[in-house]
Formats: sequence, structure tokens, C-alpha cells
Amino acid sequence: MTASRDTVAVIRRFNRFYTRAIGVMDKGHVGSPYTLAETRTLYEIATSGGVTPKLVSERTGLDAGYLSRILKRLERDGLIVRERSDVDGRSVVIRPSGRRRGADGDASAAVRRPR
Repeated sequence: MTASRDTVAVIRRFNRFYTRAIGVMDKGHVGSPYTLAETRTLYEIATSGGVTPKLVSERTGLDAGYLSRILKRLERDGLIVRERSDVDGRSVVIRPSGRRRGADGDASAAVRRPR
């Protein structure tokens, strides 16, 4: 059975709402050195192929200041790169760096690897 894109979107909105509501966004995530908020941020970046910080903020519900600190850490750890937008030179696009991928090529594997 295949879920429709609308059903998947509804479930993701539900999950995002409740992860914020119960406050788990700032706790370590399943043995990872990264918090759930950092993991969710990396997931949004990895699955979009290129995304603006504003869109990541909208998708995760993280405020701009907190997201900025998360992005700095992910960039420092070599998981993401920031590039100027080709469309609007004032804007930044964030992409997975391609370094630290798991054996299956999954960029999110980096969040499961203990330091």
C-alpha cells in the first residue's frame, strides 16, 4: 500500500508539531552526538538537495537564531556547505557536503555515528 503525498505531508506536519510541543528538539537523538533539532535540520537539508535557511526554519519550526547556531555546527563538522544562490546573490543555499556519508551513501548516517 502506497501513501499519497498528501497523507505523508499531513503525518510530517503532525510529527513536527508534536516534537516541538513536547520539547524533544533539544535532547540527544538515539545515541547521536547531535540533538533532534540538529538531526531534523540535517534531514531537511539532505532531502531537499539545496534549501534556504528560511525554508529549513519554516519546515522545522526553529527560530532563526537557534537555526543559525545549528547550521554553524553542521558546517563546522563538515556535514553541510553554504553557497550563494545563483538566482539571488543576497540569498544562501545550504547543501549536504558529501563528506562523512555512510557506506550506503546516506548523509544522515553521520548523525548516527558517535564522536
